[in-house]
Amino acid sequence: MIKEVESLDGTDFELREVLHTMAMNATCRILFGKRYYKKNVPITKELTELQELMEDMVAIAGKPNVGDIIPWLSWLDLQGLTKQFKKLHDKQEQMLRSILEDRKMAKKTSANRLAVMDFVDVLLSLQGEDRLSDETIMATVSVRSLDRNCL
Repeated sequence: MIKEVESLDGTDFELREVLHTMAMNATCRILFGKRYYKKNVPITKELTELQELMEDMVAIAGKPNVGDIIPWLSWLDLQGLTKQFKKLHDKQEQMLRSILEDRKMAKKTSANRLAVMDFVDVLLSLQGEDRLSDETIMATVSVRSLDRNCL
């Protein structure tokens, strides 16, 4: 990433975009063992969708909600924020479940069990010992990825 910024010598660039890409790279490498962006390599569809999903969730969570200010009106969901957030949550759960299933299948078929493990692999390895459920793993990954988006 530093080399990439250095290559921009003398040209205008958006620092926010560079820092965002750097943070996404770090988060995705830790969680999924994949880079979000690499020079001259397109961003994968899966990671792009995850980024957009997290940004949408943070945007909705940051909006003022009438139901939070006047609790007895919360059941009406006047702004539709609860409905939007539930829809995004369901999409996120589907994406994370797909990632977990892919990892489980790869783990069963992989001959190299001593390969470098990412965060998801470590959580999956604890599943047998400490009986972590898929839901617990998805919640942990979700909180970690949202945490990055809040910085």
